[in-house]
Amino acid sequence: MNMNKSIREIVEQFYTYKEKKNLEIESRLGFFNIGKFDSNITEFFFNKVKKKFDNTDTWVNVEEISKTDYYYNKIRISVEDDGTTECIEKKRFKNLDYQIDDSPLDFRISFSQENNVPNKDYLNKDNLYTRVKNRTRYEHNNVYFDLTEVTTENNSVVENRYEIEIELKENDKSCLYNSINLVLKTLDLVNICETINKKPNIIHI
Repeated sequence: MNMNKSIREIVEQFYTYKEKKNLEIESRLGFFNIGKFDSNITEFFFNKVKKKFDNTDTWVNVEEISKTDYYYNKIRISVEDDGTTECIEKKRFKNLDYQIDDSPLDFRISFSQENNVPNKDYLNKDNLYTRVKNRTRYEHNNVYFDLTEVTTENNSVVENRYEIEIELKENDKSCLYNSINLVLKTLDLVNICETINKKPNIIHI
């Protein structure tokens, strides 16, 4: 599948969900492993991107964010370092999964809705899935680049993960513009990790 066809698919989803309130549109790097998408891109690739970003001076803003997320059913309880707590229910509308020929990395574009919900003392529930996140957010024009080091704990099993995503900021650009922008910036990230073809073949899974 060529890039134009991939972008048309993404544009279709933009038109489908663009009127939804609290819409979140993001692209996430990762790998497909036995049919499943894994957003842990490894420390090696993570550090390559972070080094590049830290030596770039075109950012509108750079922000360090530390928080812990707890998960209960479909509710995410986010606790900031200062104790601020937010409860979010996330509804996933659509995932579009893509592989890139001759690249170690793949990507997923997601359309979701995030709504604030009342805090019902979720933190006192048993066996919560936990993600401790240390994130650097780089703001650039119509997007955020989020580089996040994550420590997860699930049933006493601890794992360190390295995740990179691009989130579209709310803007007045067209669906076509946003689709092209998101794909090209995703490919820029992949190219930092490992050089890819100037006209990469993108395969929809």
